[in-house]
Amino acid sequence: ILRMVPPANIAGRVEFQEDGAKPPPDARAKLTLVNAGVRGGATPVDIAADGSFQVRQLRAGRYRVIPSWRNGYVASMRLGLTAMEGSLLDLTRGAGGAELSVRVSSATGSVEGSVSDNKGVIAGARVALVFDGEGGGVPPRFAVSGAGGMYSFNEVAPGKYQLVAVQEADSDYVLQSGRLDDYEDLMDGIGIHPGERVSHDLKRQAPGN
Repeated sequence: ILRMVPPANIAGRVEFQEDGAKPPPDARAKLTLVNAGVRGGATPVDIAADGSFQVRQLRAGRYRVIPSWRNGYVASMRLGLTAMEGSLLDLTRGAGGAELSVRVSSATGSVEGSVSDNKGVIAGARVALVFDGEGGGVPPRFAVSGAGGMYSFNEVAPGKYQLVAVQEADSDYVLQSGRLDDYEDLMDGIGIHPGERVSHDLKRQAPGN
């Protein structure tokens, strides 16, 4: 029997694990619920001054919940009596009228390193940081290596990621499209824990080599 799950209206509240997890005073704080399924799509949700929010007519599915400010990430959630670690919100069975509590932490991590090829270090190389956790739903981030071939990503939510240095000829396309299909076999896997600083050097290679 196919059971249709109606769209959900959800009342919720954002809680902050530390004062540093709060958005800047002049920021228009939002949560973005990114559909982690094949349909994709994103639902922006305004957060009121008291931390409350309302989600209207959200379809059943799984959603990655992402704050609009970089100094915080969703560490855990609670939908009614159901606790969820991390930022993946499971609404495959709907919300059942339950309230949603979203807990934001500022214990982000960072990753840095150098980019090189067979000729030495590379300045101006495009580096992609790709989320590799369950459900996906997080867009890739990009950085450009500076003098000495050094790159860095700050305020990175804890989790599993893939890193890769993109060939110069592919750089603009990858940045605009966010697609890294040709580089899947060249990616290096890393894990970032809360507050951790990870060092990881990259070797730039052409796909198929």
